[in-house]
Amino acid sequence: MHTVIKSLLFILIPIMLTGCFSKSSGEFPTAEEEKRTIDASEIEGNWVKFYKIDNQVKVFLNNQLVFDSGVGAEKKDEDISFGFTDELRKGKNKLRIELYNDPPYEGFMGFDKHWEIFYELFKEDVPIDYIHEQADDGKTGMVWSMEHDILVE
Repeated sequence: MHTVIKSLLFILIPIMLTGCFSKSSGEFPTAEEEKRTIDASEIEGNWVKFYKIDNQVKVFLNNQLVFDSGVGAEKKDEDISFGFTDELRKGKNKLRIELYNDPPYEGFMGFDKHWEIFYELFKEDVPIDYIHEQADDGKTGMVWSMEHDILVE
């Protein structure tokens, strides 16, 4: 009996711990806690700031591609900001962010099993959503997607 319980705990504890390290749209850590900074030149009506892209992000507004980081964005040391105020239309807009983890590309040795995305969505200088997701599951192709509704009156 004890062997069965030990076996179940051995399986269940890593699964439960994996869920503990994913943060999405809930509590907002302060910029100081996450070492996030906003430069005045980045601020516009509606924009997104990517702190971590591993390894490619595509942004769609109302099903139209409006931004593509390109493969290998994880090698860039700087944050990436992208404004989309001019592309918004009156009424409800859908902003979809997709993360791709591509198979090894030229110059990359081994197997890329890790993916990660970390960004904030802003209305002027006010954060309206905070996302940080990551995994080491070995998936390739589109590994994560999130939709945000943006209402323009």
